[in-house]
Parts: sequence; C-alpha cells; structure tokens
Amino acid sequence: MGGTHCCAPDQKASLQESQITTDELGPVATSEQAPVAVVSPYQETPAAAGTAEGQVFTLKISKQTPDDKLGMDVKHVEGRLQVDKIFANGLIDRHNSTHPNDQLMLADILLKVNGIEGSDHAMVAECKSKMILEIEVLRRPH
Repeated sequence: MGGTHCCAPDQKASLQESQITTDELGPVATSEQAPVAVVSPYQETPAAAGTAEGQVFTLKISKQTPDDKLGMDVKHVEGRLQVDKIFANGLIDRHNSTHPNDQLMLADILLKVNGIEGSDHAMVAECKSKMILEIEVLRRPH
C-alpha cells in the first residue's frame, strides 16, 4: 500500500472500488478485554459550515497498543475511504456506543487521516501505523 492514487488521471471521473478485509485492519478486541482506546467526541471542522458536499467533522481516536484495530471495512473511492462495515467491539463500534450523537456511520467518507488526504492507501497505512488518529469525516445528506 503505497502513496499512489488508485485511478489514472483520465479515470478520476469514474469510481474505482476495492475493499480492505478485516485481516488487513486486524482483529478486534472483545468486550471481556480491558478498554483499549480513548476516543473523544467529534468536533466539527470550522470549514464544515456551508460545505456543499455535506457535514464534515473530526474523530480523534487513541490506541492503547500498536495492535489495536479500528474494526471496520472500507471501500477505496477516488482517493478517499468510504465506511462499508463496522464490526462489533472494534474501536469504532465502542466509540459509537459511547457517543450516540457522534457516530461514524456506514457510507461516511474518510477525507483525511492525520492530515493525509488524496491517497486512500496512505490513509490506510496511517491508520495501521499510528497510535493517535485524527480522522476528518464527510457525511453526505441522505
């Protein structure tokens, strides 16, 4: 997973989708295990007001160990990551359980991870390698 774009310049208008498996994002902790993450509620990004695409907000997630996994599948769409599945007891699921008004939902788009944008593969690598994740999310109106 390098920093290359998934689409050639002449293909950017079309969607190219691939999927990360749970094996790539790794196993999730069970509820019997000690808590493995500290997640702060999302904060709206100042630029979110009046965004034509939808609501933009930021999730901050801290892993307790390098092996902690987010517990979600994503689709690669035009250099961004779209949430395709959220697994029980993963970091994202636990965040959603404790923050019912600030949930990451299916079809949400991950725009940036720790300031990295425009490269879906680089964002995935950042999620795997960093202990602290600041994820900028776009939620389109339904």
